Amino acid sequence: MATPFHFSKPITALYLVAGFFLFGFFAIYIEANILLNLLISGPVILIGILSLINNAKHSPTS
Repeated sequence: MATPFHFSKPITALYLVAGFFLFGFFAIYIEANILLNLLISGPVILIGILSLINNAKHSPTS
């Protein structure tokens, strides 16, 4: 059975980088409210973190 948020490592890294970029962009350039900032960038960062955890669980052990 496929687990949700099981992306490859480059896609996971892309989610994390995009999430932190969005967070910084809205915080610095637009100076948005912190709640609005987390509402927009939070799900992207959360998907990246969940995918990172899922990759760590399912990585082949040597």
